[in-house]
Formats: sequence, C-alpha cells, structure tokens
Amino acid sequence: MSLSKISIELIIDMVENRLSDMVVTDREDAKEQMLLKRALQELAAMSVNQERSARRKAVRRVAAPILFEQVGA
Repeated sequence: MSLSKISIELIIDMVENRLSDMVVTDREDAKEQMLLKRALQELAAMSVNQERSARRKAVRRVAAPILFEQVGA
C-alpha cells in the first residue's frame, strides 16, 4: 500500500511538530526522539521516491507517442 503525496506531507508535518514540542528528560524520551527522526527520514525518502516515479511515468507518457510516430513514419 502506498500513501498519497498529501498524506505523506501531512504525516511529516505531524512528526516535525511532535519533535519540536518534545522535551527529552530521560532515556525513553531520547529513544522516542530517535525513532521519530528515523520515521521522518523514511517518510522523506518515500516522498522523493514517489516524485521520481511520477516524473518517470510522465516522461513515458510523452515519449511513447513520439516513438510511435517515428516508427510509423
């Protein structure tokens, strides 16, 4: 299952808000902070991969008719 770009951005905002409000007072808080930072990195990677995939699909849609016209000529 993949998430939409809007969903990913919303979750990134939520994680960033949690991190900015967080006060680390003990080891459990530090562990949670580390997990949230790791989750933020994963979400950012998902967002980048999704954008790359969308660009590739757009290029294929544009390139396919051009190739077909060249072959048919």
